[in-house]
Amino acid sequence: MTLLYDNRWINHQDSPGIAFSVDVGIKNESSLRVVKRIDGIWKMYELDTMAYHNYELLSTECYKKDEPTFLCLFAEVNLKISDYVKTFHFDEDRKIVNKDECVMSGFLILPHPTHYRNSPIIVISHGGPLYMFNHEYSRLYHMLHLNKFCLYLLNYRGSTGYTNSTLQSINGNNGRQDVDDVHLTLLEVCQFEKLSTETVYCGGGSYGGFLSTHLVSQYPDFYKGCFLRNPLTNFLGEFYKKSPLYYADQIKCPVTLFLGSEDKRVPMEQGLQIYQNMMSRNQDVTVFIYNDGHALQSVEASTSMMCEILKFISRISPPKALNLY
Repeated sequence: MTLLYDNRWINHQDSPGIAFSVDVGIKNESSLRVVKRIDGIWKMYELDTMAYHNYELLSTECYKKDEPTFLCLFAEVNLKISDYVKTFHFDEDRKIVNKDECVMSGFLILPHPTHYRNSPIIVISHGGPLYMFNHEYSRLYHMLHLNKFCLYLLNYRGSTGYTNSTLQSINGNNGRQDVDDVHLTLLEVCQFEKLSTETVYCGGGSYGGFLSTHLVSQYPDFYKGCFLRNPLTNFLGEFYKKSPLYYADQIKCPVTLFLGSEDKRVPMEQGLQIYQNMMSRNQDVTVFIYNDGHALQSVEASTSMMCEILKFISRISPPKALNLY
């Protein structure tokens, strides 16, 4: 195996010959580098941001205990991005349109180029809401992809990267416009791609947890399970009716929460209110608390959360075999 230690590559004779290092800096900026053995010599160079899709993940190794830097070993495979990732554009009515007419867009990540229509679907909502999904590597998404899930990621109205009017349209409409954007565009994509909606999960962190909690409370019979990282669940005053906690009594599906005791942005008491509400009604709810901050990006927290998400989903819809890399 090839290990990354103190920012050096250590070569072993059994190494597969190619490896990736994904480094997350203080500003949460990621860089992707590749080391490739050429004529017995290891050389490092920057990699095109989309090129990693041409490799199949073999394993990961953390090189330092408390830093979110990890090594991924890959084997080269022959595939096309367009076979696995489809992009959809939507208008204000949440209908599929051309890119020039859209106010939001989303990605559908497929587990297989052709055999995917009956695969379980996981809807993941980004935080912010002033943020957006882009083409960047995610260990969680990769693991879920390897376990044959379809992933749906929407840049709902209020995400960055669109017009100012689209960006501002979310103001005062939180908990309704964005929730319907996610749910109704999902239905549109499922109809267009002829995907089964029998088994659909959702999840997200921070504001994405806010959206996901709304999804399972406003559409309680649709989603089979929900995972939340440090979710925003309870607003003050007039905003309470826009809070997920306002609808919490309607939640029927299992929920698992991941909370950071050191979170200064969304105190973990927000997530605990959902936990306590569901416990009082004898609902299926689990909570994991880490000595970490809002992003839960330490090696221990992020790895634990990733594995627990897969175990949680697999408990509801058991797969033939888990793929934990």
